[in-house]
Amino acid sequence: MKTKIFIILTMLSVLIFSCWLGEEKEHWYELTDTEKNIIPYEIGQTVFFIDSLGQSFYATVSNDSTYWKETDAYSWAQYRMVSLKFNTSNLYMELYSGRSIIYVYIYSEFKLFFSLSYNCNGNFYTNDKYENDKQIIHKSLDINNKIYYDVVEETRIASLIVEYGIDEKRMRSILYNKSYGILQVKEDDKVLFTIDN
Repeated sequence: MKTKIFIILTMLSVLIFSCWLGEEKEHWYELTDTEKNIIPYEIGQTVFFIDSLGQSFYATVSNDSTYWKETDAYSWAQYRMVSLKFNTSNLYMELYSGRSIIYVYIYSEFKLFFSLSYNCNGNFYTNDKYENDKQIIHKSLDINNKIYYDVVEETRIASLIVEYGIDEKRMRSILYNKSYGILQVKEDDKVLFTIDN
């Protein structure tokens, strides 16, 4: 009798332990359609820009995918990633949306990073996130003689370690719109590039 009880308890503990080890993480934050569409670019699309010297160039959307990312030991969140490959060899851009933020990474001889916050309805809002990071909304804005509506502007002060270890501050800003995407990127007072409409 004791042997049967021991075997039953052993089998039960093995079963419980194996189920516990095989427990899957929950996919608890799936992107809504609004969040998926907050980046307006689609695979194969060409977007035209103009640089500070008036030279035109373009980017092609080379990647548009959604994926799951582990956020902690028990949960995952879904993100959308869009890549823009430029016809100039030294410029590349990635945009990520998920969990009410768009992350924008611009790679060149410089590296720029921006994060644009939006609410559950997909609307951007005014926010003083940190001392060196501010987000404001323009109801309308004239860029290259075209009016854009509901433009979010994020301004951040970035610290750069330049020659001889001197810490230099740079003011960087981005203008973004849900219908058109990136409208303009500036560093200090210099416009790095603007949408070419």
